[in-house]
Amino acid sequence: MVTAFISEINLVGCQTITLDAVNGKALLTSIPHPKHPLVLVAMTNKDILLGQLLYEIKETSEALMDNL
Repeated sequence: MVTAFISEINLVGCQTITLDAVNGKALLTSIPHPKHPLVLVAMTNKDILLGQLLYEIKETSEALMDNL
């Protein structure tokens, strides 16, 4: 889904898509592991601070890259 969207809007190097809705947020981010590339999807309630979410996503992505 992320790849198709990025291809359509022609953004180079895009890593993250954030969706903001009335009842919450969804964040899709790529984890560019050389052998096992992943897409991480995080869904939250509407009250989360975006900076806090991005920090946690970064920490989780790095932990996954180190353990694959």
